[in-house]
Amino acid sequence: MHPMPEGGAGELHLARRRVEAMRAALEAALPEEGCGLLFGRGPCVERVVPIPNALHSTVRFRLEPRAQLAAMQEADEQGLELLAIYHSHPRGPDHPSATDIEEAAYPQAAYLIWWQDVAGRWQYGLFWLEGLEDSGAPRGYRLGRLMVEAEGEARPA
Repeated sequence: MHPMPEGGAGELHLARRRVEAMRAALEAALPEEGCGLLFGRGPCVERVVPIPNALHSTVRFRLEPRAQLAAMQEADEQGLELLAIYHSHPRGPDHPSATDIEEAAYPQAAYLIWWQDVAGRWQYGLFWLEGLEDSGAPRGYRLGRLMVEAEGEARPA
């Protein structure tokens, strides 16, 4: 896996077309929270896989188990690793919620959270959750950096 470096902001790279694929899937899921997985090698995202929200909720998500398992098996067969879990907060907040942190199950993966600003435009942020591996540790999050590549050049998002 590509864990966040101790004491620093982890970074993921992905192509603009993959950002747009996520946005389109999240739009299609409205008014529910949309969700999915990002797979790749090192810090580079190679696959975006939308997964149905098994809860069909406007304020919570749970990856549909069969679709999640199928996506993870296919990625494993392709030699790809789980780099991040993405989901939307259609009505905020712009950071991991207490529920996101409490229910997080993959400490090695980043969390890419999308939300809509007051004008209805999609925004996103990359977060690394902390304290997931030690049940006695306080849980929280750190910001990461998402590098969106357009025409071969990477820039922070």
